[in-house]
Amino acid sequence: MTLTALQALLAAWITVDTFRRLIKVNARTVAAVRHAFAVLFTASICLTGTTVAGITVASWPTILLLAGVLAVQLATARYWRRGPPAAFQETAP
Repeated sequence: MTLTALQALLAAWITVDTFRRLIKVNARTVAAVRHAFAVLFTASICLTGTTVAGITVASWPTILLLAGVLAVQLATARYWRRGPPAAFQETAP
């Protein structure tokens, strides 16, 4: 697998995983969490697209960063199975 293909694959995987979390957030989810996932989703879409289009040059530092983000996503996925974790929910006043 080439660096370009690996970078595109990791970025696309992050896009899908982040989208799956974004559809689980709701109005009670802390705004900072919603915004963080929206930024990550947007960035991963851009990186996937520019990599596939040949605009972005793949590099090991980028791949390592993507792998780190994906590792965090995978490690925390079990806490998101039923929606956002309770710590990410605002309590009613």
